[in-house]
Amino acid sequence: MKTRFFEHFLGDDRLCSDKGIHFQRKVYKGTHDWNVWRMCINDFAQMIFKK
Repeated sequence: MKTRFFEHFLGDDRLCSDKGIHFQRKVYKGTHDWNVWRMCINDFAQMIFKK
């Protein structure tokens, strides 16, 4: 779901790309609540605790 802030996020993505900063954008269906945060923390933990 795209919010009214989504264009700002895309601007941040362009800035990071222009500066050579590696990033990964994930968009989750839902609102800014625990159901979405659960998915986010699961994905984030897997990225930072790789073997």
